[in-house]
Amino acid sequence: MRLLFTHDLPLMRREGRVYSAVDKNALLENYALLAEDIVFLCREAAALEHMSEITYPRFSFIPVPNLNSAAGLIRRFKEASCLIEEAVAQVDMGVFRMPSLISFLAAYHARRRGLPYMIEVVSCPWDALWNHSAWGRAAAPFFTLAQRLLVRDAPYVLYVSERFLQGRYPSRGRCVSCSDVELPPEPSLEAGEGLLRRRLERLSSLSSSAPLVLGTAGALDVPYKGQRFVIRVLARLRRRGMDIEYRLAGSGDASALLAEAEKLGVRDLVRVLGALPHEEMFGFFDGLDVYVQPSLQEGLPRAAVEAMSRACPVIGSSAGGIPELLEPTCVFPKGDTAALECLLAVLWQDRTRLAGMARESFARASAFRPAVLGRKRRDFYAAFLAEQGARG
Repeated sequence: MRLLFTHDLPLMRREGRVYSAVDKNALLENYALLAEDIVFLCREAAALEHMSEITYPRFSFIPVPNLNSAAGLIRRFKEASCLIEEAVAQVDMGVFRMPSLISFLAAYHARRRGLPYMIEVVSCPWDALWNHSAWGRAAAPFFTLAQRLLVRDAPYVLYVSERFLQGRYPSRGRCVSCSDVELPPEPSLEAGEGLLRRRLERLSSLSSSAPLVLGTAGALDVPYKGQRFVIRVLARLRRRGMDIEYRLAGSGDASALLAEAEKLGVRDLVRVLGALPHEEMFGFFDGLDVYVQPSLQEGLPRAAVEAMSRACPVIGSSAGGIPELLEPTCVFPKGDTAALECLLAVLWQDRTRLAGMARESFARASAFRPAVLGRKRRDFYAAFLAEQGARG
């Protein structure tokens, strides 16, 4: 059995090997529950900041022309559509991750051919594109309508959120809520208690005058990730006598963020760590006092869940599925720097609140442990395969 997976994920080929920016072997192991041979139909990158080799033995990669610009769409749409149609014709089933123009086309061709498929909904194209660029705002209505129609009629749909994406993109088919977060193997009870204890010890040792250490993980040159809002708040809080260090992990050019920090007089409070390998991200979260997810759009942010799994206090905007993860007191309206300033000022002045937030984070992260998500995924895949067997 051959499975086709589609998305805008960039992969890189070098000397007969394929690499991704983030380890995708766990993802391939998930799809191995459906089929032995797995084909990725994605964009090809010329270079990646961090390279993780894809070592799954029965994996292949078909590169698709980049359609994520007006020029690319005009020049290469027909070529890409034909390539996608041909790939769909050569497999037994499909998993199409959205939003993605590649996945939109794959779903269209799969429906025409009667190919069994499922859709994974990981974010809202309206929010993502509208907050991205002028080209994005022009494309947002088309992408939103396409995703709404394709998800509505899909036979099987996996959502990474519990409510948000389901509300915007409902389906008539069989559905499941199952995040794509990849946490480490479930710790033993003793190890879990030790992790929480170390976090609480760290928080209890915080001096009332020491800088509070915040952090955000996300692309540094994508406006909707919202790091600029935190930088603006740092400047306001400094004027009130509150110094807060802000650490940024993620790929992309950070020059615009650093220029804003320089302009506001808080360049010394901002540390750019760049793209970190996935295995180093948990050390990043362990070094924070508070994780901030200031996004203008999200499906369900994996980084926030990963931070919670390290018992890190988390605050976030009201975008997408973020409020599903947090207590209402830890959520601020997206883009509202006044509300974010108020929340951080409260945490600065009353650091005893952080211990309760740490316990809440750690407890809520249990719903995203590999055993829990794996069971959901296996049951959903089993139903999908059973239906195909019944048809056969």
